[in-house]
Amino acid sequence: MENIPRFTRRNKQRPSEALPPGTLWIILGANALISTIISLLVVLIVGPWVFTGTLNSFITPEAAQTDNRTAQPLSSGGEALQPPATFTPTPQPQSYLVQVGDTLSLIAEQFGISQEVLMAANNLPNPDYLQVGQTLFIPAGNAVAASPAETPPPPTETALPFEPPGAANNTVTPIADISPTDTPTLTPIPSATAPPLDEVTIEINSALGYGQLADEVITLSNLGPGVKLYGWQLTGSALGNYQFPNLFLWNGGSVRLHTTAGTNTPTDLYWGQPEAAWFSGDTIILKNPDGKVMAEYTIP
Repeated sequence: MENIPRFTRRNKQRPSEALPPGTLWIILGANALISTIISLLVVLIVGPWVFTGTLNSFITPEAAQTDNRTAQPLSSGGEALQPPATFTPTPQPQSYLVQVGDTLSLIAEQFGISQEVLMAANNLPNPDYLQVGQTLFIPAGNAVAASPAETPPPPTETALPFEPPGAANNTVTPIADISPTDTPTLTPIPSATAPPLDEVTIEINSALGYGQLADEVITLSNLGPGVKLYGWQLTGSALGNYQFPNLFLWNGGSVRLHTTAGTNTPTDLYWGQPEAAWFSGDTIILKNPDGKVMAEYTIP
């Protein structure tokens, strides 16, 4: 130990003697305070902005919800949201009740479809096969394939007023004695020849209550194919001619014409006259639109 130089022993100091303990704690506390202040400033200044991945490229949080390239809202996963699809309502089929004065072409024009489409949708082989009170199926647009075919309803025939003999007292007189007799030979009666199916045949069956306005009824029946009576006339009255409305009379159907006023139906028509039109001896004549005589009936 005596050989060590003296200046070396004087200049060497212990580490704890470099800075006093109080000074070291002050420096550490100051550094921590400065770091905290800097962090707060960064949060306050940079917090409302979002970094997009490139230098000097920051956007606000509201703008971050929108894709700048497509200008579409973004989902939480960053994908562009697609706008909701719009749907066009499909027109629905409907039905129509035939009125007096209607024709197939007018009905088709009213609903914006062709007459052929309307005929195919209702299974009508002839445009004249139209009856007042008939329900027609109106397809959507011109689509016939999806439209169920509808068969026109058969006309309802009103039974003619008829009172059989003996109906008033409804009594039957018993026969006192019945003796067996020989069966007479029956002579066959030739049957009437039916008119051809393609020939229009309308008959005037009867004229009831003639001379009384409230009771006058002329009855007509169709023995041939169905026919539209629009344009037909009933002549022979002193009051003038009766013009039939747009009425379709089916095969086997009948219609009654009342002289008085009323509301027309498929089986009953009303002339609307203020007095009786038919009297004994009058001849009722039925003419088609061409003026051809189709039937005659003389009131007894």
